[in-house]
Amino acid sequence: MTNLGERIKELRTERKLTQTDIGDLLGVAKTSVSGYEKNVRDPDSHAIIKLASFFNVSTDYLLGVSDYKNKELLASRFDKDFDKLTDNQKNQIVTFIEFVKTQEK
Repeated sequence: MTNLGERIKELRTERKLTQTDIGDLLGVAKTSVSGYEKNVRDPDSHAIIKLASFFNVSTDYLLGVSDYKNKELLASRFDKDFDKLTDNQKNQIVTFIEFVKTQEK
């Protein structure tokens, strides 16, 4: 599972931003951002929300809980594809989702 520091660094480098750029966004020093990326410091909840908003990703993605950067994009794709299925196929997917949910407990 990817951790918060790896995700921050990944998103920052994808946009060709420096640690100073991210520090300026969050109002913290470059050394703090370095600490976040190395997982020796944790950003506060406000910083996590600000980063998620800035990078247009979910906080779940940022925290490594989900591998989907943006739940809305996933949901819209699912909705589009789901509408093309037969009723039987839709029921199979719903049953599978229920099964998967029981496996996570």
